Amino acid sequence: MTRSSRTIALLVFLVALFAGVFALLLAWEEYRAFEGEPLVEEETVRLQVRNGDTLRSVARRLETLGMTRVDWRWDLLSRRHDARIKAGEYQLDRGTTPVGMLRRLVAGDVLRHRFTIVEGWTVDELRATLAGDARLRRVTTDWDADRLMERLGCTGCFDEGRFLPETYFFVRGDRDLDLL
Repeated sequence: MTRSSRTIALLVFLVALFAGVFALLLAWEEYRAFEGEPLVEEETVRLQVRNGDTLRSVARRLETLGMTRVDWRWDLLSRRHDARIKAGEYQLDRGTTPVGMLRRLVAGDVLRHRFTIVEGWTVDELRATLAGDARLRRVTTDWDADRLMERLGCTGCFDEGRFLPETYFFVRGDRDLDLL
């Protein structure tokens, strides 16, 4: 190899190296911008994450809603952060970014619903209201008062007056028994 061909080879290598570094810097800047872009721009979005979902499958669901585009940035986000997400119902508020959403999914910061036992309700009214809440799994619907009280650890107790009028919080899929 002559001196001029080595010089040309070195120049080609340096140009290719410079182009590669420049491309990596551009990709890194695009990724950093992606991390801070709001996913939710206008209104609150409720997101159901099922057992076995991955960050990519959740991102695909968001893509169908027109909120993002699933590409290499989601894979890098998953690799850079602990992406073991937890199942549940999540609320994404306006301004939520991909990193903010991922942190909530990893922390299991699920949406909590309210249920208020109104003072003066009979147990029948309480149980009817519980049975009508689609966010709860109904397991006590067919139980009589004795069985209910037995399962609550108060065998032989009268059911009326046992439930404190208060607001209680639960997550979608909790059992009505757990709330009681």
